Amino acid sequence: MKKINIDTLAIKQMVANFLVPLISLGLVTAIGFLVLYPTISNRPMYEEKLEASRALDEQLLTKLEKLNYLVDYKSAVDENNSLLSDVLAQKPLVPELLTQLDIIAKEAGLGVEKLSYSFGAGKDTAEGTLTDINVNMGIIGTYDQLVAFFRALEKAGRLVNVDNYRYTLTEDNALSINLTFSSPYVDVKTDAVTDDPIAFDISDTKFVSLMSSLKEFKVYRISVDDYIEVPATPEIPTQQGEQPLDAPAEVGVLQQPGGAEAPAQVPVVPTEEPLN
Repeated sequence: MKKINIDTLAIKQMVANFLVPLISLGLVTAIGFLVLYPTISNRPMYEEKLEASRALDEQLLTKLEKLNYLVDYKSAVDENNSLLSDVLAQKPLVPELLTQLDIIAKEAGLGVEKLSYSFGAGKDTAEGTLTDINVNMGIIGTYDQLVAFFRALEKAGRLVNVDNYRYTLTEDNALSINLTFSSPYVDVKTDAVTDDPIAFDISDTKFVSLMSSLKEFKVYRISVDDYIEVPATPEIPTQQGEQPLDAPAEVGVLQQPGGAEAPAQVPVVPTEEPLN
């Protein structure tokens, strides 16, 4: 019987020549399934992100152009900002508000009998927190004086809404009037957001018309410099062996143009040595 010689080396080489390509093909298929397929399936999402990035880029370029325009007209922007701050205050400024109402009432010939205030609930807006200052005012005078008061209040710089009013006749046929006002102020948010667009245009006709109308309002400039300090009174005498008490604080009186006194008052603390 003739013996058959099998070349095992040749068989191994042949198997290797087929096996390596098959393994490589399997690896390529696995990589394509694990890497390429998710990429292809997520293509709509990537395209949407690309469009959003392009839109943001155009928005930022537009914002940059508007900011450069505002910088070029900085003086006009500052003037407009001052006008808007006079109408809608960014702080409570309660003494200024009460003094303004008192001045307007007395300029109309009315007598001020009472003046009080309270804060309303704040409302969050996109620009900041809007809060009302509620004012209750009691005045006495004639009908013509009341009309003059309302007209002057309408032309006053700071925004004041008349919520309610009641009146009765006194024995001498004068009107005793009780008024309720609300004056809003906004606590502006100062957090800068890069991708927020600039939603106004200082050259817009409506904006220019609004600024022109605000310039016609009468702004009451009231500051601490308008107060006059009265010299401090001497210390209150005390009995022997007792520590001296501080004398009561004097009061600064706001002077109106012409020398008339307004009821708005600010305590002035006398310069005395502190208690031990």
